[in-house]
Parts: sequence; C-alpha cells; structure tokens
Amino acid sequence: MKCWYTYSRSGILSNQFSFSVNMEYPGKIISHKGVLFLFYVAEGNGGTDGGARLMTKVSVADAWSDPVGIEFGTFLHEAMSVFTFKDKLYVLCSGDAPSYDLVTPPRLAEYDELTGAFTVANFSTDYRRGASFVENNGRLYMFYKAPGTTALLWRSTGDMATWSTPRSVKIDGVRDLHPAVEPAVISYHGLIHLIVKSGTQPGWELMRFDGESAWACTRTFIGKDHPSSPGVAIHNGLLKVAFSDTRPNGSRGLDLYAYDGNSLSSPESSFELGAQFQVSMAVQDDYLYVVYRGRS
Repeated sequence: MKCWYTYSRSGILSNQFSFSVNMEYPGKIISHKGVLFLFYVAEGNGGTDGGARLMTKVSVADAWSDPVGIEFGTFLHEAMSVFTFKDKLYVLCSGDAPSYDLVTPPRLAEYDELTGAFTVANFSTDYRRGASFVENNGRLYMFYKAPGTTALLWRSTGDMATWSTPRSVKIDGVRDLHPAVEPAVISYHGLIHLIVKSGTQPGWELMRFDGESAWACTRTFIGKDHPSSPGVAIHNGLLKVAFSDTRPNGSRGLDLYAYDGNSLSSPESSFELGAQFQVSMAVQDDYLYVVYRGRS
C-alpha cells in the first residue's frame, strides 16, 4: 500500500507527499541526532526472507534517501518498534508470523553511526505483537504483552542487559489493563505518559507514571473513539497526539491534539489527506512530521 507523509512547522497539517515505495505495514518514524529515520516492511516481504527497509532524511531541505535493507532473520510483524536509549538507535521486531501460529525469537537491531549498519541479535524479552518503549530519567521502559496473555506488562533497564521483574499495568491500582490496540507512550515533563484504549469505555485514556511506583489515576483523555493507535511527539513544547480519522462525508484525514500537561486542545482536523490505520510522528528542525498509510 502507498505510504504518505505530511509536515508542518505550525502544526496545521494540510499538504501530503508520497514515498517512492509501497509498504506492507505502516512505517515507523523517529528522530535521532537531528536525522529522521523511517523504518518499514517492503510490500510483499513480510517473511523470514527479510523485507525491513530504512530511509533517512538529514534535514527538512533534503530529500529522503534511497531505501537500504536490514536483515533481521525473523518474521517481520507490522508492529516493528523503534526507540532511542542513551544516544543509541534501536529497532525491534517481535517475530510473529502473519498467521500467528508460528513465531521466531524477537530480534533487536542496534544502529552503528560510523558504518551505517545494524548489528542484529536475539532480544531477551519474549513478547507478542507490538511493544512500546520510552526513555525517562536515564532508564528505558518497555510496555508489552507476554505470549498467551492480553494484559499489558512493563519492565525497565538501565543498560539494555539487566531488566527489572515484569509488572502488570493496573487501571485502578487493582485491575489489569487489557488494551484493545497498541498503546502510545512518551516522556513529558519528567513523567511517562501512557495513552491507551482500554476497551472499558469509548475513547482513549491517559495514565501517568513516575517510573518507579507512583501511578496517577487513569482518566479519560480523548473522548473520540479512534480505532487505531496514535502517533505522539513533543512539538513547540506541547505533547502532540495524532490519529487517523474518518470524516462525516466518508473522506479520511488526521486529528491532531495538543496537551500542555493540564488541558487538552480540541483536535486540529485536516482534510483530504487519506490517512488510515496507525500513524507515526516525529520532529525535525522544529517541523512536525506524520507518516501514514493512505490512498493507493
């Protein structure tokens, strides 16, 4: 399917641009040391033969690079995870086969800035589908589902080698959280912000966590019942949350929310961008980028 992106310094998203390649699943974008990295699975290449690709954008004025391959040696699921920790860039895939009846070990790729290559190895935590990562106060936090379970777990590390004991995320301090789709997580104002669709009520909820033991009460964050996971980024000092959305006339676009730590704005809605499914978001040179699947 065709993949598109839009970008804006103001946060008003109106123009869209197509990538020169088709993608099997929605791509994941991340900013690392001023460079945009876009990771995706090439269309028709979701198996163990490979299919992971990388494109980069050095600055707003530069074009995207030609795609280069990353050999994971495992099944590539749509929910490939990308994250940074202690100034290093990582890409992780769960090893789920498309039918979910055959899996291979999760594989972690670490980026070497000197060579531009990736070192790939098995990942220590077994999980299914997508995993979400965030760096907060010098530690890396992983939110994921273990094989055979639907409860959301979390664990953390300070060195990528030794991980804390997994704990379940509690909705109200008692009940386990069973998210309907992959949550979004980001660090903002020194706290971990977990944006989840619990399925217990319409819309999306916000959970805040200090990274140790203190969780704020879960509260309704976005009342609109967006079906797919959002992209999140810090832009112009605000936490931005973007969802694909269907308009009353049947067209598709993006809803962009802004949060200052206390209150949430009404959505800045775009038209005719054709966005659908999960979106991904990052910032480069004060410009907000959103990547999404759209019209063929």
